[in-house]
Amino acid sequence: MKTHLTQYKLQLDKKNIIITASLFFLLALYILSLGVDVIIKSILKANFLLVTIGILLYYFSLVVRTYRWTLFLKALNIIERNSLSLWNIYTLITYSFSLNNVFPLRMGELYRPYEYSKKTNYPLLSSFATVVLERTFDVCVMLGLIFFFLSFLGFETFLEITDVLRMLIMSIGIVIGFLCFLVLLSRPKTGKLIIRILNRIANILQKRVITNEEETATELANHLTLLFQNQKALGVGLGCTIIIWVIEGIIFWIISLSMSLDMTIMMATFILLSAGLIGNSITSASGLGQLPFMVAQLLFFLSISEELALSVSIIYLLAVFWLIIPIGSLLHLTTKFTSNRSIEEAELNLD
Repeated sequence: MKTHLTQYKLQLDKKNIIITASLFFLLALYILSLGVDVIIKSILKANFLLVTIGILLYYFSLVVRTYRWTLFLKALNIIERNSLSLWNIYTLITYSFSLNNVFPLRMGELYRPYEYSKKTNYPLLSSFATVVLERTFDVCVMLGLIFFFLSFLGFETFLEITDVLRMLIMSIGIVIGFLCFLVLLSRPKTGKLIIRILNRIANILQKRVITNEEETATELANHLTLLFQNQKALGVGLGCTIIIWVIEGIIFWIISLSMSLDMTIMMATFILLSAGLIGNSITSASGLGQLPFMVAQLLFFLSISEELALSVSIIYLLAVFWLIIPIGSLLHLTTKFTSNRSIEEAELNLD
């Protein structure tokens, strides 16, 4: 007997195959442009035990991200009868990061709520609102940690470097931009204008994705307001975000140690966050060089040789940005997505 349960199984359809093939094609092009010999030379220098520890820590940070997203979904009463399992949410986050690392416009951030909505039949805007809040938390915490570490490392050490100062100013601008975007979305009138612009862009590419713009804007504003009113979710979510980015800093420090680069955890975290905040801008494809290039530039500004700075960046690229592409793709193509709601409906149909 056919049940509703079958619609939650992710099939190897043409769309998934095309997206996955595009991921690997773009990655291959970038690797060829960078130079296979340069990559191999960097890999041979690395301490594989330390790199492995860094990789394991990164996938643990994705567990914390899974918990944070689940927390925000619960704040909107999304996770009740129609929730996905924690493993399903983990695989969605992993695959969304794969997309972020290769495609521009942070495609994964849009794909994740879309997939969640499709597999739970829950309104897309509900899960999209949680992703907007996640990104806002990320950029705010990153900037806060940057200035926290600067207070210990010494502002004068870095502000004398013009490029670092320019990067910090750009980081502040990105955070202000995210906050303004969040405020605009939380107001129905301005939210409607943003949605209308997105619709026009979508209409050029294919077709309008939102039919009732005013109702959609009001609904999105209500979801964001509901999230803001949940102090527990905001507090725990903030704590999770701090943990996530501290772990990310430790990962970069471990990768640096694997290349025999002697650097404190505080300095490593500051460098990663400074480069990462720019990499979190909506236009970047993090795995295709923008963020690691900034990391290499910062290392070079700190009087670290160009060869060593490039090698550290390449190993970091490999461990964090490139490895997740096959792992995320494999999980996405093989995981069976089921929700509590679909299971209950299937049981009723069987009865």
